[in-house]
Amino acid sequence: MKRSQYSPSLTTILAVMDTLNKTPEQDSQFRYFPMLAAELRNQIWELSLPVTTNPGLSPYKPGCWIASGTAVPGLAIEFAHDRLRPILFQLPMAHVNHEARSIALTFARQQGLKLYRHGERGPIYTRHFDPKKDAMFIGEDQLVTVLVDFDNRLSEPDLIRRTVETVSFVEKIAIPKSCIQSMLPKMPAVMELFYYTRTLLTVVGSTPPDHANLTQWEFFGVPGAICRWSHTWRRFEWSSDDGRLDCVISRWEIPVGALEEFSSNNTGVLEIRPVRAVRNTV
Repeated sequence: MKRSQYSPSLTTILAVMDTLNKTPEQDSQFRYFPMLAAELRNQIWELSLPVTTNPGLSPYKPGCWIASGTAVPGLAIEFAHDRLRPILFQLPMAHVNHEARSIALTFARQQGLKLYRHGERGPIYTRHFDPKKDAMFIGEDQLVTVLVDFDNRLSEPDLIRRTVETVSFVEKIAIPKSCIQSMLPKMPAVMELFYYTRTLLTVVGSTPPDHANLTQWEFFGVPGAICRWSHTWRRFEWSSDDGRLDCVISRWEIPVGALEEFSSNNTGVLEIRPVRAVRNTV
């Protein structure tokens, strides 16, 4: 978005900054904003836009495997991540006034956001799942669903008696930490389908249900220990982003047996790290 060349006076800037530093109750008493020059108001609205979006969690969704190259015996079956449930995007500025809305809608178009109407809740914004940034969540009850869904796709008429190669660009898969002992040994079968996945996230605390239609789930890293794959020793070893191992390990440590079994069948995961999911309801 092109920035305006308007240069406000120092007095005006200080007045606006003083207002922005006040509490919400005090802000509601500021009546001079409409008196500012339009160029300055636009600058303030533009600076209020989100700089970036937080990574989101989207549950696995059956029916995302699509085939290509059907004219030849060998073909690829690709996981269409854009069919996953879209990620809700918070854009409250679009509901302030017509001036802010105009800038917010321009931003939404530039970011590829989609606008939907949802009854009494009004318009909501969504974005497509980003395979490099977001994570696909697989709950314990979805583990079998993932494998059965793939097998069902292979049994459809267009793929019978064909050599199939799987293609997926999802780089992060998340599983609940509470189920890690039972799920981790079974994950190599899933990772064979998603061989571009390099990070396995263990979600500490609440996790998104597969029916969270109007809920935005974001995830944030938990400081402390992570498991990194050692190409030398062909196993996972504990390390940390800051070079220290501390009591954080004991809060989410992976059972040794489950980790060893996963390591012996690892197909490409380079790290296992804990994250915490946060739910923002629209």
